[in-house]
Amino acid sequence: MDYTDFLPASWPESTRLWFYTSDQDLLAERARKIKEAAAVFLQGWAAHGAPIQATIEILHPCILVLAVFPGTQPSGCALDKASGFIEKLEQEFNLNLRQRNRMAWIVAEGVWVSEPALLPKEKGPVQGVLNLYANTVEEFRAKPFLSASLPWIRRALATEMNLEFKLGV
Repeated sequence: MDYTDFLPASWPESTRLWFYTSDQDLLAERARKIKEAAAVFLQGWAAHGAPIQATIEILHPCILVLAVFPGTQPSGCALDKASGFIEKLEQEFNLNLRQRNRMAWIVAEGVWVSEPALLPKEKGPVQGVLNLYANTVEEFRAKPFLSASLPWIRRALATEMNLEFKLGV
């Protein structure tokens, strides 16, 4: 599997990344409206008066990424504004973009976004997890996916089975 082309080739290696996974597909009309809202937000997004060069892209039907390009660094206040914008998207489009335990699972069909307990068994064995924990394009391209054998991923996958086992005792 090669997911190094998941991010646009034009993004410089030091581009900062924030990934958000959705509980619903971000397609068609919804995607268009999200992109329009993002363009308005980004046009006015600044850190201490300095414009921040950034983009918000939908890179998979359920994955939205905020990319901040080199040369600008968002301050804490600017990041708070970005968080507020994501919250506004959630409210406006009835989405949940900040669920921390939702992962982008790599299965036979490609990428499936869900919480571990909601991963459908019929999707087949998990081959890995898309590395949405990378902070830069360089980090992502160096390690685009994480092995399903990592202890914390094994624990996440076992959560559902452990709950079933405990309930059956």
